[in-house]
Amino acid sequence: MYKRIMIGYDGSDGANDALVLGRKMAEFEDAAIRVVYVYPYEPIGRAANGEYDRLVRFDADAEIAGARRELGDRPDTEFLLVPGLSPPRELHRIAEEWHADLIVVGSSERAGHGHIAIGRVGERTLHGSACPVLVAPWGYREVAARFRRIGVGFNGSGESHAALDEAAAIADAADAELLIVDVVDVGEGLVATNWWFYNFHDCRDDLRVIVEAAAAKAAEGLTRPAETVVPVGDAAAELIKWSHDLDLLVVGSRGYGPMRRLLLGSVSNRLVRSVACPILVLPRGVHGGTTAQEASTIADPVGDPR
Repeated sequence: MYKRIMIGYDGSDGANDALVLGRKMAEFEDAAIRVVYVYPYEPIGRAANGEYDRLVRFDADAEIAGARRELGDRPDTEFLLVPGLSPPRELHRIAEEWHADLIVVGSSERAGHGHIAIGRVGERTLHGSACPVLVAPWGYREVAARFRRIGVGFNGSGESHAALDEAAAIADAADAELLIVDVVDVGEGLVATNWWFYNFHDCRDDLRVIVEAAAAKAAEGLTRPAETVVPVGDAAAELIKWSHDLDLLVVGSRGYGPMRRLLLGSVSNRLVRSVACPILVLPRGVHGGTTAQEASTIADPVGDPR
């Protein structure tokens, strides 16, 4: 599943939440952990200032000492101080060089306790990542418990099938319940057929039967039983509502753009700002077992737009 887990760290409370969640994920496979602190310095030719570099590095080392205390003497754990003016760019670079399977980041304090609100650095880390990104809710370190119920956002696309496989693998490792949430989204209003226009509200019961059947078929090949719920409404709003009853939500990223890169679509973009549990977002066409090195070698055909 995940053999190499990278945690973005900056000494904040949100970063400490990411530490706790990253360590929790590492326990499933005794994964290696790399904690990366990007401090604000980038030497450029004659403008390089060794004394300034030394000072900011000293401050960064004092901050990352908190991560060392949190993770204690856990084996196969590395703490890396990296100079750079763009933390997301450096995190992407290091993840690909190290062949990371997962990046873990924290939330902004504006999220409120127990909720996700991705900050500027976290959002830019999500966009373009070659491996899955896991976001910890604000205050997660205070309430972290074992995964008992894992949910997956499913819509029948290739990205949601990959998310379902990933959620099932984590549920197996955690011995957790698996919940498939497949929303009948009526927000598109009218749809055209050859002869008439049907309103989604008028035919939602028929749609629900079709969606339930598709979700049940997708779950047939899983190694553990899964419960399926098919709410009717706005996809993001329904997933946010269900997140209050989950310990982890797994979703795919946008279904078009570069293959093996993570790009937030309209639904996932809302989820990383509002859900009430950790959220794992997979790049297009990537399962968690695919390293960033493998991901970077894949081309970029166009897929499902959602």
